[in-house]
Amino acid sequence: MSLLSKSQETIDHLSTIFQSVVHAVHQPRIADDRTDFGRNAKGDQVRWFDRVADQAVADYLAKHFPVPTELLSEEAAPRRFGAEPVYTLVIDPVDGSENYARGLQPSGFSIALLPYGASLHIDHVEVAFVGDLTTGQRFFAIRGAGAFAGSSPIVTSRTADLGHAVISGDVIGKPIGHGLSDLLPQIKGFRVLGSSVRALAAVAGGQLDGHIDTRGLLTPENFLAASLLITEAGGCVSAPDGSRLANVTALTDGFAILASANLGLHQQLIKILSAV
Repeated sequence: MSLLSKSQETIDHLSTIFQSVVHAVHQPRIADDRTDFGRNAKGDQVRWFDRVADQAVADYLAKHFPVPTELLSEEAAPRRFGAEPVYTLVIDPVDGSENYARGLQPSGFSIALLPYGASLHIDHVEVAFVGDLTTGQRFFAIRGAGAFAGSSPIVTSRTADLGHAVISGDVIGKPIGHGLSDLLPQIKGFRVLGSSVRALAAVAGGQLDGHIDTRGLLTPENFLAASLLITEAGGCVSAPDGSRLANVTALTDGFAILASANLGLHQQLIKILSAV
């Protein structure tokens, strides 16, 4: 039996979890935007759709997921479902909350599945699932078995020339550094999607050639799953200076990240972003 076949049951469960989240957030609002649900561990406002999406995941794990699991989410304290956990699931229930609240696209949902007890790092993610909450599009990856959009394999872009590269990034919250300022005039286009999960999935699928976040503000639930999509599709993920990303100690840890469609483009971007 192939690795993909052995993991298909897990993918099916993650896909059903995603569908339950889509259903939950598309229900009539349970509150208006003035309702105070407090703030999460990062200090971000918790909105009604964040809350119902997180609860939909927890309900499924409690009732239907076949193995004991630890759930890590930005919206709540760690939770266990079942006896001694076999897996850790790291979720971002609604990434791109401001987009979703304003009726803008995209907004994403992601799950990274790791062995329980493994350090939280992109190298230890075994299965990844990313979904688009508006379109319903689904991406998944299995370590060693490739990345897929629905049932179709995906590969990253072969663009290696900066002048033809379209790159996304997050620039809000800190001044734009010299490296990024130097890069912008050299590329074909720069996009700010408002959802890191969806931007990184677009790198995996070849719609974007790279994604850059040099702020040191990106938290792990935003990139753990999508990073496996990218590397299984043929791309590269590292810190902007090319170094290995650090292990996660908490979901509040802030990271800078560089994702590229291929090694040649990755090396060019590192050179520019690292220049003093």
